[in-house]
Amino acid sequence: MKKLLIIIDAQNDFVTGTLGSKEAEATAPVIAKVMEYAEDRGFMFVHTVDTHDNSYFDTQEGKNLPVAHCMWDSSGKAIIKEARTDMKSRIIEKSTFGTLSWLNNSDLFHDVSDIYMCGFCTDICVIANFQILKAMCPEIPITIISDACAGSTPELHEAALKVMKACQARVKTLEEIKLEEQEFFVAGRGCGKTITSMAQVVSKAFDIPFEDAYETIWNAFYNSKEET
Repeated sequence: MKKLLIIIDAQNDFVTGTLGSKEAEATAPVIAKVMEYAEDRGFMFVHTVDTHDNSYFDTQEGKNLPVAHCMWDSSGKAIIKEARTDMKSRIIEKSTFGTLSWLNNSDLFHDVSDIYMCGFCTDICVIANFQILKAMCPEIPITIISDACAGSTPELHEAALKVMKACQARVKTLEEIKLEEQEFFVAGRGCGKTITSMAQVVSKAFDIPFEDAYETIWNAFYNSKEET
């Protein structure tokens, strides 16, 4: 079974361009970490790419949001460097918030155990495509990587996360996903609770983040298992 990472509209115009924001700029480095995490685990990659032409202002979206963005052949349409990958990635261009192009790419979901999503904007294109994919693949768990998304405002970002969670999305930060994975790995060895307890003690004693303490202890445990 495979895992699929879908990066929604991680493009220059949504980060530093005409529709950019400080929240999106802060999210870009997290997306880079998500890409690294997924590459290390052999995920498949799909990018959606918002794409518009000169007819944009005649559309419903253009009339309600009269801001030129992601125009064909513009630098604003390009994928941000943090979201680029050397792994094979499928590109799905779209001119609307959600896209029915998923129906023409249904092969992507064969033998997929989990779908992960991140990108921009949480309250518009991320949630629109989540709802389409949830309808297409109701039995495949979908995880929204919350700190690798940014909304049109912080308030709408949080509201969209709540709506997706209500629609049975797993809403997790990247660190929560890593910890969950580590807990699963050690659970079979009966060490999960022990590592958590040790990390809590180390975190408090040395005044370091719990996640850092946990990862250090887990890596030591994992490496010792590899050596034996």
